[in-house]
Formats: sequence, structure tokens, C-alpha cells
Amino acid sequence: MSVWDEIARYHLPVIVLHQHSGQPPACLEGLVDYAALIAKNKHTYGFRSPYQILSWLWVQPVKLDRGDGPKAEGCTPQQRSRVWPDDGLNCWEAVAHLLAVAMVHQWLIEFHVYDASVHGGRHVFPAVRPLYDVSSLPVPLVIQPAVKTGKDTRALRVAQAWENDLLGAVHFVGDKVLRVFGAGELADTLADVEGDALPDWARTAKQKQQRAAELIKRAAEESKREDARRGKEDSQPV
Repeated sequence: MSVWDEIARYHLPVIVLHQHSGQPPACLEGLVDYAALIAKNKHTYGFRSPYQILSWLWVQPVKLDRGDGPKAEGCTPQQRSRVWPDDGLNCWEAVAHLLAVAMVHQWLIEFHVYDASVHGGRHVFPAVRPLYDVSSLPVPLVIQPAVKTGKDTRALRVAQAWENDLLGAVHFVGDKVLRVFGAGELADTLADVEGDALPDWARTAKQKQQRAAELIKRAAEESKREDARRGKEDSQPV
């Protein structure tokens, strides 16, 4: 079976490629070929949800491409393209592995792949949105932590996180992305983790209602405690 026959097996997710780094269109097409190769690997089937693969990607070391290992066709220079490496990944490999899992499980999303110039370098990153939802922009997905080097840390933060606001302990997902994957209720629950990390202006209407209800409940409990304290004071002999 050819690579394109393999890709044709996966009707979803809908894949959209955005080439903005000066590379030819064949570059990101090569990433799709590479993802289809990963999809055939037995390890790919071990990840059954977006959160499992995103969690795995986040804890892997960031290993920059030094020209070692197998290469994918289409880019200049060719991109290192390993299958389930155990010593870290760069952004190209991380995006391809995420896409491979999406292919295997036929996620009902649009999977956008961006190749962009960031502070003099290239960065490949994914963005997602609900299937055929043209009313909103794709949400950039943070899948790796910032590279820790002695170089321009701000540039590296932008490259890795695309200046996304991160949500507490689930910084690799975030509120909007949870909703894209159909986990809105989970997003509502996680809004208050890690010290109430989500600012009020960023909350959905349902989250604001929940927050208001919690504040009212806390105020009522505090009022009861205060009434009990005063009643105890009033009962004391003068």
C-alpha cells in the first residue's frame, strides 16, 4: 500500500496546511505523509484520547533537529522524522505524532498545521477547531514546553507557546481547546483549578454563573460563621 493509499484510509480529521515560512507546499505535505507512517505503528493505538497524547508530548524532552535520523521529503533542508522516539522530539515530529493519533481515531475536528517564521527561525505547530466551524478561528495548540537554552528566551517562548494564555495544570490544553474536543463541561470544572487561574473576562457564561454561585455560597457560609461568632459573644456574661 502506498503512502497516499494509507492517507486515503483516514477520512478524518480534515487536514488544512498553512505554509508561511517560504518552504514549498510539498514540505507540509511531507508531514502528512510522515503522520500516516506513524499511524500504522502499533504504539499509536495506545493513545485513546486527546489528553493522553497531549500529556505524553508535553513531558517529552525538546530535541532540536541536528540532521540526524530518517528524513521526510519535501522540505529544504529535509526534516528529521522518527517514529515514536524515546529521547525527545522537535516541533515537526510532535505535530506529526499528534496528527497520527487524530487519524487513527478519526477525530471530528479540523486539524490545521502551520509552518511559520518566528524570530528568524521556523516553527511548525497545530491548531484545531470543530469540524467545518467557519465562524471561529482555529485555536493554536500548545504541545511542547518552551526550549530552555541561554538564547533569547522570549523568542523561544513565542515559538513554543505562540503566546497562548495557559490554564493552570492543563497548560497543554486550555479552555478553548477542551471545547473543540467536546469537553466543555470539563473546561467549566477546570476553570477554578490552580488558584482560580482563569480570569473572569475569559470565562464562558456558564462558568460565570458557576463562579457567582460559588461566591454567593461562600458569602452565605461566612455570614453564618459571623452570626455564630456574634451570638457567642452576646451570650458571654458582662
